[in-house]
Formats: sequence, C-alpha cells, structure tokens
Amino acid sequence: METSTSEKKDMEIQTEGQESTSNVEVDEEKLAEWLKRIYPRVKKELDDVANSKAFRGYRLSTDTSDANCKLVQTVDISSLVKDADIEE
Repeated sequence: METSTSEKKDMEIQTEGQESTSNVEVDEEKLAEWLKRIYPRVKKELDDVANSKAFRGYRLSTDTSDANCKLVQTVDISSLVKDADIEE
C-alpha cells in the first residue's frame, strides 16, 4: 500500500479584461521631439536612483529567499545617445 502526502496552498488570481485593440494614429515626429525633451531628466533620475545608497543592503523582513545573482553583461549606450542628437 502506497501513501503520499500533499500540501495544499491557496492561490488567488486577479486578471483584467482584455482591451480591444484598434489602430491608433501616432505622430512619430511629435513623439520623437517629446522623447528628446524629457530624456535628459528621465536619465538623470534613473542615474540618481541607480547610484543611491538608500537601499543598499536592505532586505525585506519577510524575504526568506536567498537568491544569488551575478552580472553577466553591461550595455553601454552612450555612443548611441550621442548619435541620436539628444541634449543632456
């Protein structure tokens, strides 16, 4: 006679209804101009956060995982940004 035990866990799922997709006209020139205007501020904010020491070493008290990560690749886009004529 074989017996096995199983552990039951509760799971809840929240989904959103699927939105209908339609063709939206986009003025790509206006979008490009807007992106060029906001890029320097967005980049500065992201750089500031990336270099912040505020949460270095912080760990949630409920976090029981012990994940190990390693950097495998770094992407440098500075030459691409210069070629795109984006003001900083």
